[in-house]
Amino acid sequence: MFFGEDGKVDALKTPDILRSLKFTPTIKAVNRMTGCEKKITLEEFLPIYAQLSEDKDVGTYADFMEAMLVFDEESNGTIIAAELRHLLLSPGEKMKEDEVGEIIKLCSNEDTEGNTKYEDFIKKVLEGPFPNENND
Repeated sequence: MFFGEDGKVDALKTPDILRSLKFTPTIKAVNRMTGCEKKITLEEFLPIYAQLSEDKDVGTYADFMEAMLVFDEESNGTIIAAELRHLLLSPGEKMKEDEVGEIIKLCSNEDTEGNTKYEDFIKKVLEGPFPNENND
């Protein structure tokens, strides 16, 4: 259980809790919702959960496929692997180099010309880290 005997959880763990519940909030969004609290109670967490449940501003498979078309210079379903790495390191919430390396290693198959099929990459990323956990 995330909440301790005092009924509170370290606010820094809030993003991890939300991700375990299949949400993908940014750290900035979570910080805005938790305020400056060091620990939050379940009663303080539930409105955050409710807000994220209502939010529909999450990219879909189609959204990501459309975005990748901009980088598909040869219209063949591929993107230069180095460009994919750059995309993951650049916009929005900054990822660490080792995190990007792990994502690319797990979700991308670079061909001999240095390209990767972005459809396969998107599908694997959207499956999440444990793709078979809901197939009971």
